[in-house]
Amino acid sequence: MRTFFKILRDCGIKPYVVIDGGSDTTDKKFDILLGRANSRAKVAHEISMGRKGNLLPTLSNWVFTQVLSSLNVPFAHCIDEADQGIASLARTWGCPVLSADSDFCIFDIPEGFLPIDHFNWKRGTQQDGIPCKLYTTASFCRHFNVHSQILPVFAAIAKYKYQIKRRHSFLHMSTLGGILTSLAGIQEQHEALNKVPPEFHADLHLVTEEYKFINGNLEQFFNKGVAPGHGDLPAYLRVLPAWTLLPLMNGETCYSMVYVAYGLLLGRGESIQEYDREGQIYTINLVKAVLPRSAQQLDISTLYQASHEVRLEVFMETLCVTKAMIDCIPPHLGLPVAVTSYWLRHAHPRPEMPVLQALLIGVVYGEHCRETTGQKGRS
Repeated sequence: MRTFFKILRDCGIKPYVVIDGGSDTTDKKFDILLGRANSRAKVAHEISMGRKGNLLPTLSNWVFTQVLSSLNVPFAHCIDEADQGIASLARTWGCPVLSADSDFCIFDIPEGFLPIDHFNWKRGTQQDGIPCKLYTTASFCRHFNVHSQILPVFAAIAKYKYQIKRRHSFLHMSTLGGILTSLAGIQEQHEALNKVPPEFHADLHLVTEEYKFINGNLEQFFNKGVAPGHGDLPAYLRVLPAWTLLPLMNGETCYSMVYVAYGLLLGRGESIQEYDREGQIYTINLVKAVLPRSAQQLDISTLYQASHEVRLEVFMETLCVTKAMIDCIPPHLGLPVAVTSYWLRHAHPRPEMPVLQALLIGVVYGEHCRETTGQKGRS
């Protein structure tokens, strides 16, 4: 990865990285995300049995952001789904988008879309640049005789083509080529939607909305270092306190807190749905939100203003540890030790000894690397 960014800079390219939040306002993609999670669990099982498979480690995203920081590559972790923000930023800045996401074939980005599979960065040089293929909607529309404003409808129909074919005899729309032929020459989206039965119009319209350009949240973040206001967020994310937004975008706070930690903190005694893995399958568990006694007078919107002593008390009560336990541990190890202690006492089934030993070896190795790095820095 370091070599990749070095070659970009050698070729005079200043990269900006946007990491997808992976969520959406309507949970339309939830089944897809759950399917991917189940698939990863099965691949992990195959690898554990000595078979071949490719799987990114759980902490790869965290390591990725750390490397970006060390290389001074600007990056943003989108609070919600990133596609619209990336396309809008590229349009404003007049630059192409490099990605593996085919959705960028639909956005009308003036400088085009660079599919990462055809971005031959290893052959890049200062003299010749980087060999690649550039896709533009203008060329696509010219080739298939369709208008650019119809592309979102094309994408929507393509996503639903199997359902449409199964319920109706629209054989001409069973292939991408057939869909394009049906939409050729049409200039208005509502006219294009009339090509399919009315029962699909609402769902197709929602998909077309995903390809609209939005305001410049990413531009404001990269240029001024500010997070979006609550009014710029989808409704389901406006429950997040304003003080959490910038750390989330900076990558200083783990994004999973959006789903778990704040769901529990805002639940006020309600049960929160949580997905956990049993064997190779993800199942639903109902987790009851429990408010620690020490936190009952706190308000989440001003939590960061509470004193260190109060926050430490909430932390210790939540993880069932005492101040004596924390005081005898180096400050930077307080959290991992407290979490490990809680895990050992509450996990079902109880962790086996090799698992705990592996965790402790990781902590010891991390300490060794930290001390070694510190000594080199002082020498």
